Amino acid sequence: MCDPVTIAIALSATAIAASGAAAGLQAYGSHQQGKYQKGMAEYQRGLEIQRAAEAREAAGAATMEQAERRRQQLGTARTAAAAGGGMLDASPLDASQMWEQDQAYLGAYEASKIQRDAELQSWGFLSNADMLQSQGRMATYAGNMGAGGAVIGGIGQASGYAAQGYSAYGTNQRLSALENG
Repeated sequence: MCDPVTIAIALSATAIAASGAAAGLQAYGSHQQGKYQKGMAEYQRGLEIQRAAEAREAAGAATMEQAERRRQQLGTARTAAAAGGGMLDASPLDASQMWEQDQAYLGAYEASKIQRDAELQSWGFLSNADMLQSQGRMATYAGNMGAGGAVIGGIGQASGYAAQGYSAYGTNQRLSALENG
């Protein structure tokens, strides 16, 4: 039969090994979780950058479509004016010329509004991409800090188990000294 102190020391050694293994697994898990979260943030960041580029491309297409509609309206109006006997080459102060100038101005205004809206949308996507990049960095940091905390906690727990084993060993030494006396 084994001495109770020997059993206590063996159990303490087993507890030290188990707490070390648990701390290692927890540290690895925290580190991996941080890496995963960073990867997801980087993926989302890439999507936001892509959305920003698509918003700018869509604005270019919308501007071209808007310009084509304005040209068609102007052509239709000129055709109607010519059919009604209006002069197409009148002076710049003629009502038909002023109407064309107004239409050109409105077309430029609409085109600039489309571009501005697209730039604001693109800016929003890019701002979100920057925020996601920061989240990725923080996820890595948090994972590393969690891993460090797990290791430190495991060391502390293992030290506690070692102290219990040492205490049991010391108690056994004092009992032996008393018996041998």
